[in-house]
Amino acid sequence: MRTPATLLASALGLLLGGLTGCDRPAAPPAPRPDVLVVSLDTLRADLLEARRPDGTPEMPRLAAFAAGAVRFPNAFAPMAFTLPSHMTLLTGAHPETHFVTTEKDVLSPEIETLAEVFRQAGYATAGLQTSSWLKAGFGFDRGFELYEEIPMGLAAAGRIIDRVEAELARAQSEGRPAFLFAHIFDAHSDFGFDGNRLSYHSEPAYRSDLEIPDSALCDAEQRCATDYLLWADREQREVSERDRELHFELYRRGARQLDDALGELFDHLEASGFLARGAVVVVSDHGEEFREHGRFLHNQVYAESLRVPLLIRPPGKATGGRVDPRPVGLEDLAPTLARLAGLPPPAAHQGFDLLAPAAPGAHAVLVGQDKLRRTRYGLRADQRLLVWDFADSATQLYDLAADPGERVDLAAERPQEVAELRTRLIAELRRLRRERPTLRQAEGELFGPRERETLRSLGYL
Repeated sequence: MRTPATLLASALGLLLGGLTGCDRPAAPPAPRPDVLVVSLDTLRADLLEARRPDGTPEMPRLAAFAAGAVRFPNAFAPMAFTLPSHMTLLTGAHPETHFVTTEKDVLSPEIETLAEVFRQAGYATAGLQTSSWLKAGFGFDRGFELYEEIPMGLAAAGRIIDRVEAELARAQSEGRPAFLFAHIFDAHSDFGFDGNRLSYHSEPAYRSDLEIPDSALCDAEQRCATDYLLWADREQREVSERDRELHFELYRRGARQLDDALGELFDHLEASGFLARGAVVVVSDHGEEFREHGRFLHNQVYAESLRVPLLIRPPGKATGGRVDPRPVGLEDLAPTLARLAGLPPPAAHQGFDLLAPAAPGAHAVLVGQDKLRRTRYGLRADQRLLVWDFADSATQLYDLAADPGERVDLAAERPQEVAELRTRLIAELRRLRRERPTLRQAEGELFGPRERETLRSLGYL
């Protein structure tokens, strides 16, 4: 039987023990996750979903990675152009707001970048890229301790991946979490580098079974590689279905080579323990056209140009392995990654946290803009696509549920829907432009003569 004395002693012991517990130091906060963003320039979303004739995935290593990630099959870029799409990706702001859309534009200091958010939180920040459209002079270097352009060749994935591994190891040796952006250009059409004639490059082993007649690679003026595609469009030249499919197949073979390189990166991330502690994003800035709507390269507002792969693998893939079908935009990536790391998103962001359990997420509308004809826009809303040109009122309307390839124009049959969607497009553009910051332009030329020639050969200038 417990006496009053023992009860008092017990009570005092509990009280003193509680006070001692209050004096204990609080548990250290959980370490912030590493974040790696891999941008695969010009990779169409449907290559991630495609199958080879034997039934295996077109890009098996990327498909295996997707199986452990959150996949967004309805992710769209705002423009089929490396410069504005990447600026949206790294700021969370739409091009109608950040307005970095030409070779003279520089990001306003009023718009914060994702790298600045991570650096202010103590992250080691590094950017590695392979395109003159991602030059530091546009503002892409803001927030990066290291921002480096790696020389472009027929294929650069291996060089980029080696540097990614080195930068991640450097951050870990310094005891800091890493935010690393890596841009890989290999899926893009190729220029005449070292006499290259292929529109899309891959090593011979990846295309040894293809019959490639010279007539399908160069035109009568001996314009080859990207020049062949560019001039076929400019001259409105007819291209046979066989030749069109051959160029598409060269593109696919280049993607297979890229997939093998990505596999080496994924293997390293697994072996080094990065996947347990870090988040990995695989995304693209735009797709590629093969005359589904009359053009090659990437210019227009249709799905083949604007629908992009978007995979987010959280640390330890706790929420991986699922498909989120909501329509999302590249502007959603910056707030998603900032909040994944427990940080505030860039101040000017216009997106949603895609990993939040109750995120409103789905955009009411998504706006895309034609790269060549800037008065032409595409509005995606309620399983419909409106294509509208403010210059001449040319209109197209597609029912995306019944016609995901966007081939059957219903504008003439559904004038009321056209009018409703046009009103929504104008309202959305007004909203985006109201948030536009003070615009800046570069002092002097950002591109030297050699860079301009490279960009010209790639169809940009």
